[in-house]
Amino acid sequence: MIISFTIFKTAQQWESKLHQLNSDVLRKNVQIKGGMGYVTPSFTYCEESETGQISDPHGEMIGEFSILPS
Repeated sequence: MIISFTIFKTAQQWESKLHQLNSDVLRKNVQIKGGMGYVTPSFTYCEESETGQISDPHGEMIGEFSILPS
């Protein structure tokens, strides 16, 4: 599956091919590719819309991600 990521503060966007969708894989993408290694993000995900939110440790939304159609 292809996941599209967006980080609002840096206006950074990228896509990653993932074999599974879990918080460890999402966290690595945000910390490494998103250049946010200092942040321990949390994630919420809606299966119906196949979209999710990325939040900082204070609960502030810092980005979003979505599964792209294959």
